Amino acid sequence: MLLTDRRSRQELLTMDDAHDLPSALDATYGRLAAEAALLYRRLGILARVDFQIDTVFALTRDRQPTATRRALHTLISARLVEREGVDTYRLHPLVHDHAATVAERDEDDAERAVVCERIVRYYLRTAESGEAALSSRWRHDPMGVYASAVRPAGEGVDTERELARRRAGLLAAVHLAQDSGLHAEAWRLCQGLWTFYLRTASHAEWIESHRVGLAGAQACGDRLATARMHYQLGFAYLDRWSVEEDDPRRAREQFDAALGLVRSGTPGRSEGERRTESSVLEGLGLLEQKLRRPRYALDRFQQAEAALDGVTHPRGLALLAYHRAPAFTALGRHDDAERTLREAREGFAALGQGKDIALNIGKSWMRYAQDRVACEQPREAVLALESAISELAKADAAYVLATAHLLRGDVSRSLGDDGRAAADWERARALFTEVRSGRAEEARARLAVSDDGGDLQ
Repeated sequence: MLLTDRRSRQELLTMDDAHDLPSALDATYGRLAAEAALLYRRLGILARVDFQIDTVFALTRDRQPTATRRALHTLISARLVEREGVDTYRLHPLVHDHAATVAERDEDDAERAVVCERIVRYYLRTAESGEAALSSRWRHDPMGVYASAVRPAGEGVDTERELARRRAGLLAAVHLAQDSGLHAEAWRLCQGLWTFYLRTASHAEWIESHRVGLAGAQACGDRLATARMHYQLGFAYLDRWSVEEDDPRRAREQFDAALGLVRSGTPGRSEGERRTESSVLEGLGLLEQKLRRPRYALDRFQQAEAALDGVTHPRGLALLAYHRAPAFTALGRHDDAERTLREAREGFAALGQGKDIALNIGKSWMRYAQDRVACEQPREAVLALESAISELAKADAAYVLATAHLLRGDVSRSLGDDGRAAADWERARALFTEVRSGRAEEARARLAVSDDGGDLQ
């Protein structure tokens, strides 16, 4: 247990007063040039996470980039910083402990506060620019960040993978923001991480961060931000759906809290409040679907659509059509499922072009494939999954693409096409691994059963 605490870790390693590790690190630190020593201290203020060169520049905005690069190379040469692949670095836990100790000793409170704010704002820019690139959804935007964001056209940086590289730092930044009294930055970080967490099913980080973000919104006194955090936290429980963790109740509790803040009938409601009411009702509809109450789900979706009366929101209407389909499938109304999914695809396509549009069209094809499996038309399901995979390949959404390959592998196996099934499962395994998803094990298990000549359950 002592090794979980920074000070006790270093005390336990002090075996000889003249040759203990802290003394050796003190000696190395004492020989560093001023710029390298400064960077070392600031890396001690940063949480112990993998970091990139742009993180280093953010920590040293008051220094010239060439001097910062030289300082980083000095720390690498001194074996204080470890290189972890292309443009990824880290500090060993004991080295980070020492860096944090000298930062506390050699930096005053005001300087540490400035560095903490730089860290938070760097990760906030990373999250919000990533969110703008991944989705065109409506956001509560009091600072006008998303209104002025330029969304990249199709090609370029793989946003989801770049966020995955920084995921530990982004989560740490949420906590740092709240601990530093930067409450608005805490909830804005969570809003900026929504699409990434949703796409990658990062439930543990999603829930942990949004509990903090909710407290931040409440501390700001921003009612709409608080409602959005309740909604997003509720959706995290809904998406995880662990009965052991009481997620169904937790999700409903958060949705009800959000609804209470933006309920219809409140005089002078803003468009943002009406959009949020619709989103919450949509979430409650999805909750009813998971509880296998499709008729109640359809009723909630109808209420969600009614809440948008007078609001121009074609994306929201397309999503509601998409969400109705599983309820129709559950009721055996396959023609209605097919019709609403066609409406959803047409609605998304009418929005223009972009990765999030390709994502939603691809997911609509995948949902149609699931309906075709339910009505015992597996060959139609395979064709639908080919369309899904074609769209998802454009969408910068490795996790969802992996899910489509996994499903196509299952359907191909049911049709006796073991070779195609194995190829899809292997692709799914690689993609899940790429985004660090535990679902890679599902694909490995299928491949293992296939190799053994067994049957899938």
